[in-house]
Amino acid sequence: MLPRQSKKTVTSTEKHRRQVISQILLPILTAAVVFLGFGVLVSIPWGNGLATTGQWAAISIIWLILPVIILTLVFLGLTGGLIILMAKLLQTVPTYTQWVYLQVNKIGNRLQSISNRAVMPVIRFRGWQAGWGAFWCRFCRKKAG
Repeated sequence: MLPRQSKKTVTSTEKHRRQVISQILLPILTAAVVFLGFGVLVSIPWGNGLATTGQWAAISIIWLILPVIILTLVFLGLTGGLIILMAKLLQTVPTYTQWVYLQVNKIGNRLQSISNRAVMPVIRFRGWQAGWGAFWCRFCRKKAG
């Protein structure tokens, strides 16, 4: 007989459920509670009038604009980095581009030479054939005339 295991075996489904709760749901719910808490704090009048509400409105606007500013700075940095990389690339690429162009040109010239040599006997034969045909046609016409 097989001995019974006293420890509870954790299946992958149970492990997945725990991970979903701890890695997905918990952070989302925490962030939602924090933002709702800030909303409640902003709506509670802390002072005696409009000046305090205006201050909280200004603070709220700052917090709303701050993520946009941060993302804009990130994209500005990325754009600047891409510009610098393109400048460095344009300094080094033309020399390699010229080398590649010359190599491709050499290969093209060799292929053209090989194909010309392969076709030359056929062109010579057809030329002789046309020449003899023209000669015999002229010869035959002069006799008939």
